[in-house]
Amino acid sequence: MSVPDPEPGPDPAPVRDPAPVWPVRILLLGSQMESGGAQRVLLTQAAWLHARGTTVTAAFLYDKEHLHRAWQEQYPFPIINLAAKRPAAARAGVLRRAVWLAGGILRLARLLRRERFDVIETFHHHSNLLGIPLAWLMGVPVRIASHHGHLHGFPAGLNRLHTALVRSRLTTRYVVVSRQLEAECRAMGIPAAKLACIPNGTSLADVPPAEVEALRAELALAPSTPLVLAAGRLAPVKNHAALLRAFPAVLAREPAAVLLIAGEGPLRGELERLARSLGLADRVRFLGLRPDLPVLLRLARVFVLPSLQEGLPLVLLEAMAAGTPVVAAAVGGVPELVRDAGTGLLADPADPATFSAAIAALLADETLQAALAANARALVQAQYGLEQMCRAYEGLWAGKTG
Repeated sequence: MSVPDPEPGPDPAPVRDPAPVWPVRILLLGSQMESGGAQRVLLTQAAWLHARGTTVTAAFLYDKEHLHRAWQEQYPFPIINLAAKRPAAARAGVLRRAVWLAGGILRLARLLRRERFDVIETFHHHSNLLGIPLAWLMGVPVRIASHHGHLHGFPAGLNRLHTALVRSRLTTRYVVVSRQLEAECRAMGIPAAKLACIPNGTSLADVPPAEVEALRAELALAPSTPLVLAAGRLAPVKNHAALLRAFPAVLAREPAAVLLIAGEGPLRGELERLARSLGLADRVRFLGLRPDLPVLLRLARVFVLPSLQEGLPLVLLEAMAAGTPVVAAAVGGVPELVRDAGTGLLADPADPATFSAAIAALLADETLQAALAANARALVQAQYGLEQMCRAYEGLWAGKTG
């Protein structure tokens, strides 16, 4: 099967001169501490800024997955848990949740007053709604909100309030991560001058072969095992159930195939029961949260993203950068990365048979695997690098601080 060269992607966000704009004190504010793409974008950007010599602080509204200590040990800049919510808040009363939220807002106000930041970046709707107005009240000169993809179940009233916020003068710029989100925002009446499209970015760091082989041994997998990997929160929007329903047809063509699912979430028990009911108990492994995703990606022959909604998924970029051929649902900004039969294969999230066919086709054709992987890696290197992303964000406050 011949594979076309990848089509030109969207023009990357303008990249200014690499000379840093200092002195700048910046706060990066996320919604919750969890193993998600927006969180990794926040932390990698913070690490890049810290390495450039800026004073950077990361803060999150609450610690959903008890990651605060591990993250603080990993990164050299301050990471703050504002404790505006508790992980078990769903079982708490309305009054207690209101008290927690008020306490988190007060702690954020004190942080803004004490540190006198030049710039705040907020990541996703909840942190946009809390962080941007408070930063405006506290006199932070540059206030950048961002949109990394639609939030499943986000209330319509809050969504209207959020739209009004990003259209207002309280928000300096509004970053979206894909052209598809940019078009949606324009249709909602957000001025083009307020919008900045900055795709997520990742690095092309290599993983030592010894680490890959050590993980293979840990998982007791033979080198010849055709491994399929999915990674993401085990929640309805990630659509893992469709992937499980697709996998028996993959096994009909590749009986030795194994599906690895990395991630945690509220649907884990339900998905494990579904796997058993489909006769997949010995062919599917639920790995839970994994800190070694780059190694897992090098171990897998195919990476699958079956989501119902996405912005510009970082995990997909990471798979492409790792040289792992991808099968992805044609939703959100995914087609901006995955050009069907060019940089990967696209599937219909509502039709498990399209995932079965694409996965089986890749597992059966090493030439196709190699061609798609090479095209995808080249695309990431050319347009979706970590340096490009961080310098584009930096350009949003160039000349506006100091």
